[in-house]
Amino acid sequence: MASADGKVVAASDGMPDLDSSLQQPDETDRQYFARTLEMQNKLLAQGFGAAMGNHVIVAHANGEFSSYLHLKNGSVAVKVGDTVKRGRTIGAVGSSGNSTEPHLHFHLSDGADLGYSRAVPVEFDDIRLWPAGDASVRHLQSGQLVETVATGEPSPTE
Repeated sequence: MASADGKVVAASDGMPDLDSSLQQPDETDRQYFARTLEMQNKLLAQGFGAAMGNHVIVAHANGEFSSYLHLKNGSVAVKVGDTVKRGRTIGAVGSSGNSTEPHLHFHLSDGADLGYSRAVPVEFDDIRLWPAGDASVRHLQSGQLVETVATGEPSPTE
C-alpha cells in the first residue's frame, strides 16, 4: 500500500518471481552463496532496474520518494502519472529482481533514482515489531519482521 499521498513517477511489471533464488534443500551454504552472486551479477549487468524487479516509485509533496521493490509479477496496480492516496494498494509482495526470498524492499529517498539519491529516515505508524511483547525488540533492524496494526486493534497475544 502507498505509504503516503503522491504521484507515481515509475512503475514496472512483468519480471518473473524467482522461486529458484531460494536455497535448495540439497544445496550447501557455499553453493547457494555462489549461485546467488552469479544471479546478482547477471541482473546488475542488465542495469539497476533489473535488480529492482517489479517496482513502483511515488513522489510526495515534501520532495521525498517512496520506492517499493521486488513486487510480485503481474501485481503492479498503478501506472506512471497516477495519483495515489495513502493506503491504496499498489502491488503485492513478490520475489522479482535481486531477491532471494519474497519480501518488500521499501525505501524512502530524496530522489526518484535510487542510484543517485540519498536515503531518508523513515518513521512508521500502526506497526509493531514481531514477535509482539518481546521487550528486547526495540528498533527495526535489517531482516526484522513487522506486522501492521489497525488503530485500536488488540495484539494477537492480548
